Amino acid sequence: MEFIQNVDIKKLSLIKKTIELNMKISLEGLKRPYGLCVGRSIKNNMETGFLADDILKLCNGINSSRIRC
Repeated sequence: MEFIQNVDIKKLSLIKKTIELNMKISLEGLKRPYGLCVGRSIKNNMETGFLADDILKLCNGINSSRIRC
């Protein structure tokens, strides 16, 4: 908790850049058939109603779309 309250925001630029790059990779993985397509499968199953359309599934789909084989 102390770190969160006292950290200089300027020192977090690398973390911010890492988050941005990971998000770009994840979204690309949702658009195109890379690797095992786990993220795309979760997204498609949410769209067809096979899986609930909730925040947890969305996060799992985005995170899974970064997985490569």
